[in-house]
Amino acid sequence: MITPNMPVLVTTAGGQFSGRALSGVEDGFNFPVVYVCTEEEWARAEAEHREPEGNPYPAEDVMALLPGSGDPELLGAGRSVWARSPLGDVRLT
Repeated sequence: MITPNMPVLVTTAGGQFSGRALSGVEDGFNFPVVYVCTEEEWARAEAEHREPEGNPYPAEDVMALLPGSGDPELLGAGRSVWARSPLGDVRLT
């Protein structure tokens, strides 16, 4: 389950990036989304005492970084739960 402030990994057509969830899973126009900002925007917003700005991404492309995990061992936000193993991503549900 994705919650606001949670560190996340977002997969896009151009690759992946680490960010912070600005929302939980919400209804988008055609599919569920999670609003996410970059870690850099998160830090700037904190330093400037303002709300961070982000964009919506499909919930199935946003994965929560597990607490204390330095590598991207992941839990899915959307429809599936995934784990990273040496053999690649493994779907748990």
